[in-house]
Amino acid sequence: MSARLYLVVIAAICAVGFAEPARIRPDAYLGFRYEPGVETRLLLAGGAEWDFVERAKLFGGFAVGAIDNPGIAHYGIGVSAKVVDFAKVRLQAQVNHDEWTSWQVGENRIAGMVVTEPLRRLELGIGLAWRAPIYDPEQYHSPFKWSSEAPEWNWVYRLDWTFLTRDGFRVALWLANLDRLTIHNPQQFPSGLRASYAAWQHWRLTAQIGTAIKGLSALLFRFTEMDLRLGVSGEL
Repeated sequence: MSARLYLVVIAAICAVGFAEPARIRPDAYLGFRYEPGVETRLLLAGGAEWDFVERAKLFGGFAVGAIDNPGIAHYGIGVSAKVVDFAKVRLQAQVNHDEWTSWQVGENRIAGMVVTEPLRRLELGIGLAWRAPIYDPEQYHSPFKWSSEAPEWNWVYRLDWTFLTRDGFRVALWLANLDRLTIHNPQQFPSGLRASYAAWQHWRLTAQIGTAIKGLSALLFRFTEMDLRLGVSGEL
């Protein structure tokens, strides 16, 4: 029931957005995540952003997993509002729920971030997230359980630079520990490369490869996580 509530809200965003031309950006991707000794997981994810008023947008998404921890993986909703025109400063907030069904562990979190675009195609953001891990086998699936044995605050950050736009291609570098669905510990420095191509009118093919630093020893970084995504995104 709890997951259905999130999905109903996301579906409502999409349904209303489709009634307003050029104001919705749906997307979907097939992902593969590999972390040795932790998880090998396929993900099917989808969601949308909807510019419901001139200076604000709603966004939401969900993902289901296979192989390790099959079933519901992530879902969440959020809002972003422009507050200053100079440097395109905006405030963003989101609520998320994650599940690892095989481990019977979940996590609820709320995050807020100040985001700015000081230069064209360069996005910077900084904020905080409150995380509430759920280790109760009876309640780990609930997005409404906020009491936790190990709650914590985390810094969240984003650097996203689209450094190439040519002939329908866009290529970007990113360093961010928070996206629409997932979060990393800030010291892991998740980063990667994202590319898209305007294959059809209003639709783009998308691809992303990411990793995260798992340790720093003797000035050597260890990259032991792999995150691959292939999908489509649109603007309707």
